[in-house]
Amino acid sequence: MNVLRGVQDIEGRYSNQTNTQRYLYHSMSELAAWIHKRRCTLSLAAFFCIWYALQLSVAMLLGENVARWWFYIEQPPDVISPGIVFAPISHDINSLTHIGANLLLLIVAGGLSEPYIRKDQILVQVIGLGYLGIFVANSTIFLHYMWIEAGASGGILALWAYAALRMHKLAAERIFEGLRWSRRSVETVGVVSLIIGTPVIFIHEAVLTDPIHSGHTIGILLGCFYYMVESYLRPADTVTGDEV
Repeated sequence: MNVLRGVQDIEGRYSNQTNTQRYLYHSMSELAAWIHKRRCTLSLAAFFCIWYALQLSVAMLLGENVARWWFYIEQPPDVISPGIVFAPISHDINSLTHIGANLLLLIVAGGLSEPYIRKDQILVQVIGLGYLGIFVANSTIFLHYMWIEAGASGGILALWAYAALRMHKLAAERIFEGLRWSRRSVETVGVVSLIIGTPVIFIHEAVLTDPIHSGHTIGILLGCFYYMVESYLRPADTVTGDEV
């Protein structure tokens, strides 16, 4: 009897260990799949962190004036300054709030939308419209009397607005089906935050901020405009409940 009980105890411990290993393996597999589906967004977030570290290093070793010349567009603009090229992907070196807020918005918008849209759309919004937005914003100097020093925010907000427009039908379908506690429902609530956040951020930056933050407002407008132009020039990929 004691021998049989001992064998049963061993089998029970082995079964528990096997179940734990299976759970850990399943969890790690799901995490790896989640990261893989959002690899473009996470790569951009890592790039911005590394780039910000480079900005800080230049400022600490060579001085803030040198860093501003390398990474910012200033007034009056220096046409031979590398900042003309690097400003749209740079951040304010005097505040962690700028890089922190940008990373949060990027991970939320990209993390929600990337599994359902082509990955090149993430780059088009963040990098392509980021560059376009900062130069359009600087052409409106008469509105804000300052040159945009760092413009990564504009491209990230363009992605935020674009993702909200691309995924609004998916959110409506899921809400109609009913929400319950699941990852799918959490994603749906996240998409709703994109939709609500777009006009809220725009009104805050365009109306409540003095002077107007043209870099942010133009970024949102470019994201919306790209969505509309894309719909007319070529049919946009239909965002359904299936991840791509």
